[in-house]
Amino acid sequence: MKLKLLHEIHFVAAGSLNCTAFMFLLNSFDGENLAISLATQGQPNKIEILDLAALPKPASNLTWDDAINSVRLECACTSGNCSSDYAKVVLRLFAQPYWRNVGGGDQLNVSCFPTSMPVCVSMLPTMPAGWGARASAVALLYDMPDYVLPAAPPSKTGGVPSPTPSPSSSPTPSPSSSPTPSPSSSPTPAPSPTPMPSSSPSPRPLPSPVPSPSSNPSPRPPPQSKAKPKPPPMAKGKAPPKKETPRAAPARG
Repeated sequence: MKLKLLHEIHFVAAGSLNCTAFMFLLNSFDGENLAISLATQGQPNKIEILDLAALPKPASNLTWDDAINSVRLECACTSGNCSSDYAKVVLRLFAQPYWRNVGGGDQLNVSCFPTSMPVCVSMLPTMPAGWGARASAVALLYDMPDYVLPAAPPSKTGGVPSPTPSPSSSPTPSPSSSPTPSPSSSPTPAPSPTPMPSSSPSPRPLPSPVPSPSSNPSPRPPPQSKAKPKPPPMAKGKAPPKKETPRAAPARG
């Protein structure tokens, strides 16, 4: 009973922190930033990004991988006495992503130093030598000093998937046999009403223009000269016929 009571007292006395880490593309906390947050309640906890290259790319750069050039870490005590909790907070940057299976390789730890209670702050306006634009994974940790990147992302947490994930081995579910839909009994649509003719009178057709007579008189046809018929040529050796003299009728006695 006493041990249980002491455990409960220790849990209540532990401070609660809200921590946020900001990672910037440029020096002096400039440019776009990537932020991760962690809430602690006296028990080991973490939030991790196992592969920065798998994040949506920023607007001003091709990727977050090998692009971080300044860092700021802030924690605020939200309840209890946090004096012993600040030192347990670490932002850990890794040189390699998880899928290389080296636990993240080289590490850079950024601790949170108390400034004025109830806040702790740590700032790196420029990265230490060899760490400018080098980080490929990050983890914000509370009371996890020996943490390294896992060989594979957690199956049920928000771990970042591998850039080349293996295909799922689960069988493809067979499609369910859905019943054939019965034809709809919707009523036949009523025919659309015939449009009524417009009540406005139709415009009268314009009279076709009468062509005006030309002012130029029609040219008169030239007079045709009537050629006199020529007599038929006379046959050679024949005299022209003599004109018969009319004879006087004999007198009656």
